Amino acid sequence: MKLLMKICLSVVITTLIISCNTDSDDKSIQETTIVDSTGEVVATKGQPSRLISLGPSNTEILFALGAGDMVVGVDDFSDHPSETKTVAKVGAPFPSFDLERIVSLKPDLVVSTELAEFNATLKGLTIPVYVSNPKNIEEVIKTIDDIGHLVGLHDNATTLNSQIRSRMSAVKSLTSDIVPTTVFYEVDASDPTRPYTVGGPSFVNDIINMSGGMNIFQDVDIAYPQVGLEDVVARNPSVILLANAYAPMNPQSVETAAARPGWNSITAVKNNSIIPVNPDLFSRPGPRLIEGIEYLAKLLHPNLFLNSES
Repeated sequence: MKLLMKICLSVVITTLIISCNTDSDDKSIQETTIVDSTGEVVATKGQPSRLISLGPSNTEILFALGAGDMVVGVDDFSDHPSETKTVAKVGAPFPSFDLERIVSLKPDLVVSTELAEFNATLKGLTIPVYVSNPKNIEEVIKTIDDIGHLVGLHDNATTLNSQIRSRMSAVKSLTSDIVPTTVFYEVDASDPTRPYTVGGPSFVNDIINMSGGMNIFQDVDIAYPQVGLEDVVARNPSVILLANAYAPMNPQSVETAAARPGWNSITAVKNNSIIPVNPDLFSRPGPRLIEGIEYLAKLLHPNLFLNSES
């Protein structure tokens, strides 16, 4: 009888140990949930190790977080940092990404942009998708934080965001009391009589304002409005930034912009202040936006930075 009781007790203890170990293992595979830019809940179990980025800014965020070795695929336009050259390319959003290639890479998380139909297809294949579409600088910082959470590098995200905020504060401390310089930012001029610019809802507008500038179309409630040449003349910017100077199609030069009908009366044209700029520092809502802020602040107000290490 005593032997039977000992055997039963041993079985109970063994069962409890196995149960505890199983519970411990289950808890170690933690589920991380984040709400993305579309309001959808994104869930990942455990530590993602195979990431695909569908957007240059997302790619830059992942590498800046230290997740570069987890990235197994990127879109064709992701070209920074240089390590992306050796990462598998999965196409471009138009006409469509290479779905077969993406699936073959076996991602456990895709960091995408607002491509509703394609993202829905990925989700239908049970691939977790985080959609990034920040509309201002604060949302860029939140996106970095979100992605850091999802890939298990939240401490890195906190550090990166702290560095960005510190550098922004340094610029703001220099430009807060100055009269803003009026700026026209040209995104595209495929139709040079109706160029595209940035309005109030664009994070580029935030960059201009934080740099000690004033976007002349900040009152327009469209992120990327198309405007007439006479509208630019009427608002008379002191500086014109050509973000399309290096565009693969319909690039604009200082000379072609200055020669547009009526633009010879604009202050920026009169003062030879039409300036080609690298659009990647302004158009990609990622960690390099602080470089865009610092670059533009020095461009608009060079005297403020003579005794600064910023």
